[in-house]
Order: sequence, then C-alpha cells, then structure tokens
Amino acid sequence: MPYVACIIGALGMMIHFGIKLTEFIRKKSKSRAAAEAMLADTPPPKKNGKNARPDQYVLLPRPIWTRANFLVPAAAVIVMIIYGIGMIIANTPPTEPYDLAAFGKLPISFEVAHSPSTASPATLCGS
Repeated sequence: MPYVACIIGALGMMIHFGIKLTEFIRKKSKSRAAAEAMLADTPPPKKNGKNARPDQYVLLPRPIWTRANFLVPAAAVIVMIIYGIGMIIANTPPTEPYDLAAFGKLPISFEVAHSPSTASPATLCGS
C-alpha cells in the first residue's frame, strides 16, 4: 500500500505543477504580448516635425529558442537522453550461462575478523 500512496502523491504533485505552469505561461504570454504591442505601436520620437534620428529602431525581443536560458537546459536534456539510450543499449544480458562451479569456489568470508561470540564452542575449546 505505501507504493499506491506514493503514486497518488506523485500524481497530485504533477497535476498541481501542471496547473501552476499553465497559469504562469498564460500570464507571461499576456504580458509579453502587451509589451510587444506597446513597442510595435510606439511611433519614433519627432523633433520639429522630423525624426530625431533616422537610424533609430525598436528592438523586439528574440524568440525563446535562441536564448541561452532555453538552449543550455535543452542541450543538457538532449545529452541526458542520448546517455540514457546508450546505457539501455549497452545493458545487454550475458550470452553464455553463469559458471556455477566458479561461483561455488568464491570465498564466503574473506579477510573478516570473526568475534568469539559468532564462533562455535568446538573452535573455542580447541578441539
């Protein structure tokens, strides 16, 4: 039952995150659209009926996919996906069966100091 509780908690957190993310994106897009509309509708400043500087222009924001705050995390995600796919492909099962005879020859306790409480009474008496 703890697994079910963890799944329900994770699902609830994912739904909550999705709701908050869509609210944030909606607010951000409204404010960005309002800022772009304000920048696009602003006429150039005039001085005595003429433009103050003819080489002046309004700098519009760059698309999000050309910014570093999008490209760096996207590159990290792509690298992790490629790494994960490589690990999945490299993790192939063995082609030959296990060598049980060699496994049986492995020492069970190697360089372990046994305390007297774990030894049998026959070994303690020296017989």
